[in-house]
Amino acid sequence: VIQDTLAPIGNIDETEENVWGVYVIDGPQKPDANDLKRRLINFYRKYNPEKLKYVDSYVKIWADNTEALFGTLEKKYGPEPTPEELDALEVREGAKNNLLGRLKMSVIKVHEVTKRLRMGGEAVRPPTAKTPWPLPYWVFLGDVYAAMARQKRQPILSFKRKLYAEGENIFSKENLPQLKAEVASGEINVTNEADIGLLTAITMTQANGGKFPSTSKERTRVGAVSMIPHIWKEKWNLKRPDQNIEVVEQAAQGLKGDLDKIYVDVLKGLPTTGMSFFYFNKSNYTTNEKEYWACGVDRKGLHIFDADRNGILETYGFREIKEFGAADSFFWIEVVRANKNKNILNPGQKVYLKTFQAWDMMALVYDYTHLLAGAT
Repeated sequence: VIQDTLAPIGNIDETEENVWGVYVIDGPQKPDANDLKRRLINFYRKYNPEKLKYVDSYVKIWADNTEALFGTLEKKYGPEPTPEELDALEVREGAKNNLLGRLKMSVIKVHEVTKRLRMGGEAVRPPTAKTPWPLPYWVFLGDVYAAMARQKRQPILSFKRKLYAEGENIFSKENLPQLKAEVASGEINVTNEADIGLLTAITMTQANGGKFPSTSKERTRVGAVSMIPHIWKEKWNLKRPDQNIEVVEQAAQGLKGDLDKIYVDVLKGLPTTGMSFFYFNKSNYTTNEKEYWACGVDRKGLHIFDADRNGILETYGFREIKEFGAADSFFWIEVVRANKNKNILNPGQKVYLKTFQAWDMMALVYDYTHLLAGAT
């Protein structure tokens, strides 16, 4: 459905439709007249549920001075709850209130809690997706939008390559724009400051017609801040779209030669290049964010990363996977390898990844295994 609809728009050849797909991540909640009320409800749900009965009164009093109100509240109680903390509250309240609790959630969280309720109410919070993931081909995008609209949320969708065949050049001229976008979005994880400085300097230079945007006006015009991953925006404390970044400036001073080749040489050393990521619980009973691990899927197989995706901990190649499948709460593979003790997740042959992206993950693994077998 997805390929048939979008492939003609992108002038994609019919024989290559299956290697493309739509990626999604849960977008921000849309602001509306009830935004202050929603923020207050979430705040008091975390810190002081007894105050929930006064929320309507607070909204009338503080409607024109929202930031002053939250400044006072944060000094007294602490920061507003994070999306992960709200997810945890939704799971607990949803389990208690059944359908009533689920009506407040985004479509992704509804999906998660619905499946959790079938599992007998375990107190395990599912990991939140940190990066976009590919939707299965059978998904109707209209259903995704409709469900999220009811929750006053909006999906962030992108249409791009999801499969790369063995022997194909991932770093071709045609694929490079997508790879650059994945660096900027954080999907390709760049942990070295010198590397991200160099990649950003190249992108800015190319966007500015071959000349590094050294002035405030030039940086604003090319949208320099949008070329930097969110994690590095925080580390560099970026507050303005035209802000100067010393490490990027330094990298730009030494730029010469084929910039695309320099860019590709850096990408080749990054383990997350060319992967789609899914997130799972390292332990069935963890509540620690760092106990969530990531599984990257590419043409070589499944790669296990820690929560920060700094390096590959384990790889299950497609040629050593005998079977695979999915259920409501987990994706599984049966591995055939000589050294069974090498498996860090399970000393035997069966590996279970506890995730609510199980069916999405299975669809991508199915596509890859069939591609390797000759189907395109």
